[in-house]
Amino acid sequence: MEKKKKGYHNEQHKDWEIKTSGVLMFIILISFMMSVDGGVMRDALPYVFIVCIILQNALRVYWEWKFSDGSKEYIRMIITMSYMVVFFITAFATNFYWAVR
Repeated sequence: MEKKKKGYHNEQHKDWEIKTSGVLMFIILISFMMSVDGGVMRDALPYVFIVCIILQNALRVYWEWKFSDGSKEYIRMIITMSYMVVFFITAFATNFYWAVR
């Protein structure tokens, strides 16, 4: 695999990436605000965070698969996404750095 060049494949890719990042950041922020001081989202916050990571990276994998010309960069993105999900599941399950009360 050759090294990935910086940037986006096209303007549509850039627009979707920015919009989904904003929406997912907003969802995480609202979930965090609802989980403060034992709120209703306290137990669901780690799951919301992991789902948002999966959705954001799944979009990136799709764009890499669809628009990269013969490149296998999407395989690297899938592996990276898998490592991130395993790390965060492990961190939340073991209460790493007191991530969950």
